[in-house]
Amino acid sequence: MLLTHTREKKLEQEIIRHIGYPGQPVQAAGGRRKCEQFVRHLSVSINPEVLRTWEVDFVRVVQKPGHMVVTMPQAYHQGWNTGLSVNMATNFMPLEFIGKLDRHSDCTKWCGFGDLDGSEASVDSIISAKDDISPDIIQSIRGTRLQELSKVLRDPRGEEGEKNTGE
Repeated sequence: MLLTHTREKKLEQEIIRHIGYPGQPVQAAGGRRKCEQFVRHLSVSINPEVLRTWEVDFVRVVQKPGHMVVTMPQAYHQGWNTGLSVNMATNFMPLEFIGKLDRHSDCTKWCGFGDLDGSEASVDSIISAKDDISPDIIQSIRGTRLQELSKVLRDPRGEEGEKNTGE
């Protein structure tokens, strides 16, 4: 299971499923809090039905062998495999991104949760953060237009993923 998070350094990522059972990556619109990786600290996986209730735009696809999914910068995403599989994930940076990397803010102890690896995070702060799933957090993952959320490159059969626009 891949818990809800955004990519490091706001890079795009391509995920290729080589062989195995299908997986279901889900991507939702991004937002901001004091720490740009706030949702990552919660260690949660958000049910797509909950995203619908919160009126969060999202895309859900079944990624089969040979499919590639591209995760866009600042798009929250999560996923899970339905069985054993072999995948390859690669972060990449478009040419127009060169020189803008300094705009990224790494997660540090100053955000109140510590490093992403949890080495400086206090258990109490993470537990209290889990109780903070409020309208504020819901707002933080709303807003980006659906076409900015993800690019799904499909096989020649043209299979599509589910799209929720909160309508």
